[in-house]
Amino acid sequence: FTTSEVDERTDLRPLNLVFVIDKSGSMADDNKMSRVKESLVTMLHKLRSNDIVSIVAFDTNAYVAFPARSVSNGEELRYAIECLSPGGATNIHEGLMLGYAEAKKHFSAAVTNRVILLTDGIANQGVTEPSRIAHDSARHNGQGIDLSTIGVGLDLNNDLLRTLARSGRGLYHFISDYKDIDKVFVNEVQSLISSVAKNVQVRIEYGPGLRLEKIYGYTPRYGNGHVTLALDNMNNGLTQVVMAKSWLYRPFL
Repeated sequence: FTTSEVDERTDLRPLNLVFVIDKSGSMADDNKMSRVKESLVTMLHKLRSNDIVSIVAFDTNAYVAFPARSVSNGEELRYAIECLSPGGATNIHEGLMLGYAEAKKHFSAAVTNRVILLTDGIANQGVTEPSRIAHDSARHNGQGIDLSTIGVGLDLNNDLLRTLARSGRGLYHFISDYKDIDKVFVNEVQSLISSVAKNVQVRIEYGPGLRLEKIYGYTPRYGNGHVTLALDNMNNGLTQVVMAKSWLYRPFL
């Protein structure tokens, strides 16, 4: 299943976008922080002057590096990005909650309200229990603020980041090589922020002679002669693949 790409930024809904950036000490390794900053600056060129953007940074504690307001010419936002420097622990919960608070300042049902969380580590400060982080995040998702997550490196709680993104009707990007940060922030920006369809379901019907053994990557709901799948939300430029294993049943006569 593939959705078309959007070439013109004018075709996308207005944005209320919050970047929640992990700046803990490990982000200094392999120039990850430098790469994130470069990618964020490059991404500015894909935003419109009236898009609302804010940046929340977190390490041991979280703070607002750039309060929610229109991008304008991007100079103040660029300066805020350049001032980010790594150090401290990893307080994902506090950073995420502060990000939602910034998103609520300009919340509107007529725009895309989205938080994008980027981290290279596991929560080790503040609220660290994954179920509590997921529960508190889901409350804000239920109020109309979406969430996408980006995991950088191998020392991650992938299940948590995937769960957060699914609850937030967004995407989870795993980046094993920090050089791929450009791909997520720049090349895939429209699939992060431009929604085509939500709560997408696919129903597959099959004849009585076919036995469906497994659906890969999804949790199916089986019925009489059919199976239903809940896909991830569909955004511009996104491809989702459903693969099924089946076999033909021939009863012995």
